[in-house]
Amino acid sequence: MNFIFYFVHMSTDTVLVATDTVKFFVAKIKFSASEAELREHFESFGYTVEKVNIIKERNKFGDQDRPPRSKGFGFVEIVINENFESNDKFIEDTNGSDFQGMNLVVALAREKQY
Repeated sequence: MNFIFYFVHMSTDTVLVATDTVKFFVAKIKFSASEAELREHFESFGYTVEKVNIIKERNKFGDQDRPPRSKGFGFVEIVINENFESNDKFIEDTNGSDFQGMNLVVALAREKQY
């Protein structure tokens, strides 16, 4: 689980609020899909999405004029709140769901290994 901290400034006091999130790996994302569309898809299941990150290719030398192309996979961070029952329930609800004509593959994200 990741902890995301928000700082709210109120006069001279600072309030610290922690939000628990769980990160999921998402594959078979259509290359033309946007992060906003993917967020909307997962929110349609009743979950609160904290962050969406579709992984994109790096531009090679000479390709700086075009935007980076999607690699077809990414990560979604879901807020743990009253709508979130468990990791397994989220995967059960969303894995294989139709998103722009593609059946998404959803799994719990693993720690990055070097």
